[in-house]
Amino acid sequence: MLNGNNLIHTTITAHSGCDDTLMNSLESVLSGINNRADIIEVDVRADKNGRLILSHNLDQERIYAGHAELIQVLEIFRTNKNICLNCDIKETEIIPSVLESAEQYQLSKDRIYLSGSVTPELLRQRPEIIEKCDIQWNIEEAMIPLVEKKLIADGKEYLRETLHTNPWEVLRDEVPDPDRYLPDLIKMAKDFSLTTFNMPLEYATDDRIRFFHNNGLKVSVWTVNDGEEIYRLLRLRVRNITTKKVKMAIKIKMDFLGFIEQEGRQKGDNRKNEFPEP
Repeated sequence: MLNGNNLIHTTITAHSGCDDTLMNSLESVLSGINNRADIIEVDVRADKNGRLILSHNLDQERIYAGHAELIQVLEIFRTNKNICLNCDIKETEIIPSVLESAEQYQLSKDRIYLSGSVTPELLRQRPEIIEKCDIQWNIEEAMIPLVEKKLIADGKEYLRETLHTNPWEVLRDEVPDPDRYLPDLIKMAKDFSLTTFNMPLEYATDDRIRFFHNNGLKVSVWTVNDGEEIYRLLRLRVRNITTKKVKMAIKIKMDFLGFIEQEGRQKGDNRKNEFPEP
């Protein structure tokens, strides 16, 4: 909220590798913090010894030599208490360990987010996870059990394994238009008591965002590096924008909020929904 005026406060998440830093590096984490992102994103996996490390890609040997560890990030967050951490989970089974580590470093539920491979199966088996973090549920994970039925009906069962291991490789070809699944997605989210879907920019049309909002759900969008798209999503009051261009996004956000506040002073609560194009 902003000044008690029922304004959705859109957060800006610093994508790993933001502002020309190395992906999943401590430099990237510090850059996001220094550039005033609301949330810092890191990709998390486990090495062969069970250490939680930062990596987007899988090392088949699970050695991850030279990779930063999640505990190093959590140590940074110990002294930066006004910022949140989003762990983009790459391996579903590590989620309990991630949350345990966050708890050890005293990250409260409102400061630890999970995205990525949070599967419906896990949410059914471990419902207590929802009480320990804020889940921005990746839309592709929610769609997997729904799209499986389509693949079977279409005689494309050979794509099921890929759907589970690399869902976007299938979804971008087989489900370019997800609208037929939106009512089922909303029901699933509410059944799990989740509030936010995390989706790629290509899915985040005005109509889809409004559909989710009208049904009581919020939307987080990745990865948005274009200024005009950031303006559009701010006007639509999405919950979160993930970007590699943190400096630019924060400036746009501050200009946007300044415009809204000015309109509020001039016209009371009857704010315009439009904002000048960049």
